[in-house]
Amino acid sequence: MITQGIFKANDIRGVTEGPEPEWDEDGAFAIGAALVDVLDLAVTGSGLVVGRDMRVSGPRMSQAFAEGVLSRGVDIIDIGLASTDELWFASGRLDLPGAMFTASHNPAEYNGLKFCHAAARPITPAQLVEIAQRAMGSPPVAAAARGTRTERDLLQAYADHLLSLVDLSRIRPLTVVADAGNGMAGHTLPAVLGTLDLKLVGLYTDPDGTFPNHQPNPLVPENLRDAQAAVIEHAADMALVFDGDADRCFVIDERGEVVAPSTVTAMIARASSSGNRAPPSCATRSPPGRCPRSSVSSAGTSWSPGSATPSSRLRWRSTARSSAASTPPITTSATSGAPTRGC
Repeated sequence: MITQGIFKANDIRGVTEGPEPEWDEDGAFAIGAALVDVLDLAVTGSGLVVGRDMRVSGPRMSQAFAEGVLSRGVDIIDIGLASTDELWFASGRLDLPGAMFTASHNPAEYNGLKFCHAAARPITPAQLVEIAQRAMGSPPVAAAARGTRTERDLLQAYADHLLSLVDLSRIRPLTVVADAGNGMAGHTLPAVLGTLDLKLVGLYTDPDGTFPNHQPNPLVPENLRDAQAAVIEHAADMALVFDGDADRCFVIDERGEVVAPSTVTAMIARASSSGNRAPPSCATRSPPGRCPRSSVSSAGTSWSPGSATPSSRLRWRSTARSSAASTPPITTSATSGAPTRGC
């Protein structure tokens, strides 16, 4: 079962739990089969890398989706529990198209899908429309030869990649509060930050798709309050508050105050300008007077956050593969300022 409303501009998202679901396992199967045809995966011989977040419906929905892909004769590499950024990394590292089961910051009864081409290139809105049409149409005929499914753990490779992007030699010891909101940051944080000279104060780090402590949406001020209080209690240097699939976060300073998203954007842009590469710049939707001055040169590439959602994965396309020849601009969330694929 699928309803048209689950197909959004850049991804799929809808209710899977409760008395009035918007899609179910049969719908996930149909979407998997449709994706194969729209991206010509059976024709090109390409496999598909698949990950999922901690939502309660994740195992059954992702399994049904995988069955749809396998039925069309396409192989799957299953990376299991992952953040969305880890899935983009996997797509870049393996040079395969990808599918991520997540509903990001939405409540527990939701689940969804985000897609990319090989090397983390975004699919187009037109392709998503075609996926919807095929999934809601007649069932496809099964391929003569079924695909195979292989499990692969890329968490440590993902963490190593992130740590390679930053010069850690001059970082002083810090106390950092990390509120995972029972989302996927609780899965990735130990691998990424666990080896650093940090005192990590973890809040709600057990992945739990029922979200027993607060909703995984840092856009809502009340979801920041526990981290703000923990900064004061532990005399911490900062806090990070993540959304459900850990592809963006809000930053809180040592006073327990939210750092303006545009400030974070400017810091990332400045840090990203090095060598002969033109520094990036980004126009955000910040309130008047909230965008700080930055020393980043205006010679860099500019873009609007209105189109930022799919294009941020270009960062993974170029940096996750050792054969990349250049690094395109970083895209940042228009709301949090953190590097992100979107909400």
